Amino acid sequence: MKRLMKFLAFFIVPSLFLMGLYGCDSCNPEPVLNLGKIIFASARDTDGDLEIYIMNPDGSNLTKITDNQANDYYPSFSKDGSKIVFVSDRDGNPEIYTMNRDGTNQVRITNNSAWDYYPNFSPDGKKIVFYSNRDGNGEIYLYDSTVISHPQFTNLTNHSSYDRFPSFSPDGQKIIFVSDRDGDDEIYTMNINGSNLTKLTDNNSNDWFPRFSLDGTRIVFTSMRDGSEEIYTMNANGSNQNRLTEDSYQDWYPCFSLIGTRIVFQSKRDGVTWEIYTMDLNGTNLTRLTNHTSGNAYPFWGP
Repeated sequence: MKRLMKFLAFFIVPSLFLMGLYGCDSCNPEPVLNLGKIIFASARDTDGDLEIYIMNPDGSNLTKITDNQANDYYPSFSKDGSKIVFVSDRDGNPEIYTMNRDGTNQVRITNNSAWDYYPNFSPDGKKIVFYSNRDGNGEIYLYDSTVISHPQFTNLTNHSSYDRFPSFSPDGQKIIFVSDRDGDDEIYTMNINGSNLTKLTDNNSNDWFPRFSLDGTRIVFTSMRDGSEEIYTMNANGSNQNRLTEDSYQDWYPCFSLIGTRIVFQSKRDGVTWEIYTMDLNGTNLTRLTNHTSGNAYPFWGP
């Protein structure tokens, strides 16, 4: 039952957008350092499905880059910003796709009846790490585009636990992810071949959505350890864990800015719908970037 509840909590979110999560409709974000772009998914389109958008870090210059009758979500940039990897159910179930920054050249990477989620490029852009339940439970897989012969897909975790939310370290040598192999959801790292498993968090609550800072020294994540879903940071070795947000709302999916001085995340703090916010590393200077009745989620700060 515990695993079923986790499954429902994280995989039914895209469907909830389509059921109409509503909020208010006025926003005037404060100006922030306009470095890079924030990519995210929103159901603001007239047909009500999730599409992928790009905006400046101050919420301006909103540009839609996918447009179809399916759901496109969980986007992230390649390190050089030329490519985007994302999830789409346009072919009947959630699969991994890539496309150019402007939305052209959309290519399907996975092709199976399972659910493939949470893709992230390696720093060199040649590999993609992602979650899949293709072997019966949630595992972390690696796709290697340089491998011509099969298999191009490697199960890195191969464990009876529920492993998900993977992403690469900035040097491409580590993968950070979440696993419930010790009873609750904790954050781990491993080498890109699945070896050298290291546990970074250890508490009686759930820790989710970990991502490295661009310099590899810090990790941002969501935790329920204090009773609500809040944003925390810690050093790359798991030390110095600090809480940044303090509210009774859901604060999810955090990601560092390019220079590491801001964090983007999604929250329901201003209503019942997900909106995208940024804040400083100490949790101050909160800025709301989106404000739409259909919801906005899965932000990623890239070049």
